[in-house]
Amino acid sequence: MEGQALPVYGLYSARREGLDDLCLVGSPEGFTSFADVLQRARGEDTWHLQAPPPEEIAPYDCALTAATIVLDSQTAGVRISKQGDILRIVGPEDALGVLADNLCQFEVWQREGRLPPHAHQHLEHWPGHPFLTPDSNPLVAMIGATETAPG
Repeated sequence: MEGQALPVYGLYSARREGLDDLCLVGSPEGFTSFADVLQRARGEDTWHLQAPPPEEIAPYDCALTAATIVLDSQTAGVRISKQGDILRIVGPEDALGVLADNLCQFEVWQREGRLPPHAHQHLEHWPGHPFLTPDSNPLVAMIGATETAPG
């Protein structure tokens, strides 16, 4: 595994069989760092994820401990999945780049003053999806609650 943990944390729901409900939580800057890893993918690399705050884990949720990014030019798009407690993202360079661009959007909204509280994106396949494969797990990328200083 690479050295430093990526500045996001991940959760998945253990409530049902089949496709897992996956969630990544971070700051706009954290998602930009994650996007950078996607854009620099060469081969297969695994990165640690931050541990979620205990109060963020529901009784039916589990923490994702790492993210494995695989550059695979033979796939038709990005496949997001979970193996054990590891988030796995596999795809060709162009599709990984589109996913990265989507994650960078949080920082764009912040810079433009348009980042709403609890901003999030649903990244899930639908017929004709431009970069996700049909067998990709749904993923919600969301901005975590920020603490404010007492005033």
